[in-house]
Amino acid sequence: MDEFGAYRPSGVNRLILFLVRMGFGRGKLKRVFSRAWQASSPDTPVDFAYHGLRLRLRPVGNTIESKILFSSRLREAEELAFIRQYLTGGGGCFVDIGANVGYYALMAAHAGATQVLAAEPNPELVDRFAANITLNGHDQQITILPVAIGAADDTARLHLKQGDTGGSSIVRNVAADGAIDVPVRPLAALLAEHGVTAVDAMKIDIEGMEDRALAPFLIPENSALFPRLLIIETVNRDDWEVDVLQRLAECGYVTIAETRGNSVLALPA
Repeated sequence: MDEFGAYRPSGVNRLILFLVRMGFGRGKLKRVFSRAWQASSPDTPVDFAYHGLRLRLRPVGNTIESKILFSSRLREAEELAFIRQYLTGGGGCFVDIGANVGYYALMAAHAGATQVLAAEPNPELVDRFAANITLNGHDQQITILPVAIGAADDTARLHLKQGDTGGSSIVRNVAADGAIDVPVRPLAALLAEHGVTAVDAMKIDIEGMEDRALAPFLIPENSALFPRLLIIETVNRDDWEVDVLQRLAECGYVTIAETRGNSVLALPA
C-alpha cells in the first residue's frame, strides 16, 4: 500500500483544504467545496491529517468522508468526548456497528482503546477502512468484522445508495445503485468469539436497522456485555420495528445527551 502522503492535493483542491484549515469549512461553503472537488477530482483519493489521524479519503460519493474533509470543525466532537471519557483509565473495549471508513473506530483506538471491534458489511468501505487502519498503525487494536449485525446468523440484501456509499441500507430500499448479499451475525456471538467480557463504549449507525441489531442483544443473559456508554443514531428511527430506546431504558440506560443525529445513553455507575 502507498505510504501516507502519496496522494497530496494539488491545484484547486489544495486551495480548498487551505480554506478549510483557515476555518471556512462551515455552512453552505462546505457544499461549495464539495462540488468544486467533485468537478476537479471525482475519483481521486486524498491523504489528510485530521486531529491526530492519518486518513486516506474519497470524499466524492460518501457523505462521511466529505464531511470530514470539508468541515473546519471536529466531526461529532461531543460524541467523541464521551467515548474518551469512558475509555479513560488505561485501554478499554470499543464496539463500532456500522463503521463506514472507520472514523469512530480509529478515534477510539487513538484515544487508547486496546480492543476495537468494528462491523461493516460493505466490501468497498471495508477496503478503505483497512487502509486507514494500516496508515495509523492500529492493526493490533482494531478488528474489522465484514458483516451486518442482526438477530441471528443469516444473509441479507444490502441496497447500495447511489451517491452515498455509507448510506446503503438493509431495511430501506434507498435510491439504490444495485444491491449485494452480505452475511448477518448476532452481536452476542461476535463478542464471545473475540473474547470480549466487557464493553466500555459502543456506537451504532446502521441506517434504520439499529433496533434489529440491538433488541435481540438486550436480554438478561447478555447483561454483563451491555456497553457502559452507547451512542445510537436516531435519524432513521421511523424504520424501527421496535422502540429500542424504550428497551434500553428498561435495561437501565439513561439518556445523557441528544446531539444532532444521535442519542447518547449510559448505564449508571
